[in-house]
Amino acid sequence: MIVGLDPGTNVGIAILDVHGRVLSIFSKRGMKRSDIINYILGFGRPLIIASDVTPAPRSVEKIASSFGSKLYYPEFSLMNTKKFSVVREHAEELYDGHQRDALAAALKAWKKYRSMLSRVDEKLASMGRQEIFEDVVKKLLIGNDVGIMNAVNDICGGFVKSGNKN
Repeated sequence: MIVGLDPGTNVGIAILDVHGRVLSIFSKRGMKRSDIINYILGFGRPLIIASDVTPAPRSVEKIASSFGSKLYYPEFSLMNTKKFSVVREHAEELYDGHQRDALAAALKAWKKYRSMLSRVDEKLASMGRQEIFEDVVKKLLIGNDVGIMNAVNDICGGFVKSGNKN
């Protein structure tokens, strides 16, 4: 999953699956870090935690670190016009600006990584190894030019042929 966070007095949380589908858009006043973590865990373990501002707030960094997730933030903080553009097709689902900011962050992160996520999904499907998807993606997100097959081999503990269904 990819989680967009908008921290503050009112916290916005947006959760996407690896295909960019919205699983949850939520906001609540006065959430503690433990509340945020528990809410996210209700959907699974995130691969990426995203912010809409640069640099990412310290609270977002800490949550990403607690999950061992990749921290994403844009090169430049997103302006409101860009956020509206990014979340346009989900506008009716948004209750407030915190949800908008969180969803914009999650969608920007998904767009940045969707090509890699798709390649991993296709490669593992051809190998019959979809169960290691999360591990491969995590290795690719934290590694420098590891490559899909190198990540698979590291996880599987040896040489795995491309296209091997065993």
